[in-house]
Amino acid sequence: MLFDYHVHTAFSGDCSVPMEEIVVAAIRQGMQEICFTDHLDFDSTDGTDQFQFSASDYQVEVARLKDRYENKISIKAGVEVGLQPHVLEASSKFVRQGAFDFALGSMHGCERMDFYLGDFFSAYGTLEAIEHYYEEMFQMIATYKDYSVIGHLDIYKRYNPDSKRISLQSYDHLIEKVFKQVIADDKGIEINTSGLRGDLGEALPNWNIIEIYKELGGKVITLGSDSHGTGTLCANFEEVLRGLAQRGYKNVYRFDKMQPVETSINSLL
Repeated sequence: MLFDYHVHTAFSGDCSVPMEEIVVAAIRQGMQEICFTDHLDFDSTDGTDQFQFSASDYQVEVARLKDRYENKISIKAGVEVGLQPHVLEASSKFVRQGAFDFALGSMHGCERMDFYLGDFFSAYGTLEAIEHYYEEMFQMIATYKDYSVIGHLDIYKRYNPDSKRISLQSYDHLIEKVFKQVIADDKGIEINTSGLRGDLGEALPNWNIIEIYKELGGKVITLGSDSHGTGTLCANFEEVLRGLAQRGYKNVYRFDKMQPVETSINSLL
């Protein structure tokens, strides 16, 4: 009985699958709970608003599906906020007024340059780009608090293979700085399993980074597939849960009205 806390629907500009179709697939898979986290990216790099959605329309659809499937699955309303320094105020207002259960705080670019298009990495060497990424992340979360967990922490690996060849020791002090702020604010991190489905071969973040989080006292961890359809819900979750258990973790977390809820790993295996 699993739950997935990173799922996109047709409310995201990069997904065309209706929310109800995903709910039905989750029920068939035997999932206990699903949290939708559609994209909210103000000032997206493509210059459009395709990664924005109406919070009211979203909540209406979530409420309809909750009512229709209330005895079959728990449905949570989440959002994946694209963090950029110049849109934090607008993002905070959206989250606070949207009556969400959960908010992923995710970076999809840095210094107003996009990861997917590659322009951020071409502007710097790989190590310098990584350093800029963590510095900007820290500067944002030092003041921005309307998030639950940080999404796919080392997402730059997805778009820059060279980053996997750089020693973690080169920038682990920056990760520690980010994690200390996260922990002080009673926030958490996501383990995003999308990297296990392709050439990357590891979750986001990887186990070395998760071990830094644990050593610093980090407890709150959510699991997210980053699914954009029905075929990858809870993908590779068992592998990750076993890896967490081997490293001494007893719980993962769900959220309700932005509050973390412990769930035993043993109950999910």
